[in-house]
Amino acid sequence: MDTTSVARSSSRARSQSRPRDESGLRDTAMVQKARKLAKISQRKIIQMGKAGESDRHIPVAKPRHLNTGKRGIGKTQRR
Repeated sequence: MDTTSVARSSSRARSQSRPRDESGLRDTAMVQKARKLAKISQRKIIQMGKAGESDRHIPVAKPRHLNTGKRGIGKTQRR
């Protein structure tokens, strides 16, 4: 047998990491209750069609310092 295959067969696989959303909960009943409460808390946002947590964003700052003094030669009534 090749030395790498022997070493590989004797090595252990990486253990499964625990789910992060269930880390602070005691048993499956608590997990179910937490999921239910999360669903209820999201209900109002979903029904109203509002922007959720992930939809909120910081608007881009306009580069005013780059646009100063660059008004065209034409009409000034529409900008």
